[in-house]
Amino acid sequence: MVRVKNRWILFNLQFHADDDVSTSTASIPMILDGIHAGTVSGVLRDTVEYLFGAVAGGVALGGVNVKYYNPLTGLGILRCLRDNHRLVWAALTFVSRIRQHPCKIVVIRVCGTVKKCQMAALRWDRQGLLEARARLALTDAETATRIESSRKEIAAIEG
Repeated sequence: MVRVKNRWILFNLQFHADDDVSTSTASIPMILDGIHAGTVSGVLRDTVEYLFGAVAGGVALGGVNVKYYNPLTGLGILRCLRDNHRLVWAALTFVSRIRQHPCKIVVIRVCGTVKKCQMAALRWDRQGLLEARARLALTDAETATRIESSRKEIAAIEG
C-alpha cells in the first residue's frame, strides 16, 4: 500500500483598501467579514483552473483542503498533495481579488508535517494579533482571549 504524502502551506491573505496591492506600505490593510476557509478554497480552485486548465485543476485540487483561516490576521493553512504543491503555490501567488476586493496571498512557509506548520502558524498568528490590536483598539484581555482561541484552533488541526 502506498502512503499519500502531503505538503502543508502556511499563507497570509492581505486585503487592501486601494487597487495597488504591489506595495503594502502604500496600502491600508483591511479585514473583511464573510471571508472564510471555504471562500479561499473556492478562489484557489477557480485560479488553478484558469491558469492550468480543467484537467490540471482536477489533478492538483484533488487533495487540497484549507484547514485553517483566521480573518483577523489573514493567516491560513492548507493541505495539498506533495506532487502538486508547486501548482497550488503558483495559484496562490496569482490570486489578486476575492469577492471584488483587491488582495494578495503571500506563502510564508511550506512544510512536510502538520506539526511544523502548526508551530510556524502559532508564531505568525500571535504576531498578527498583536499588530491588529492597535488597529482594532482591542484590550489586553480581548487580545489574550483571541490568541488562546487561535492557539486551540491551530492545535486541533489534524492531518
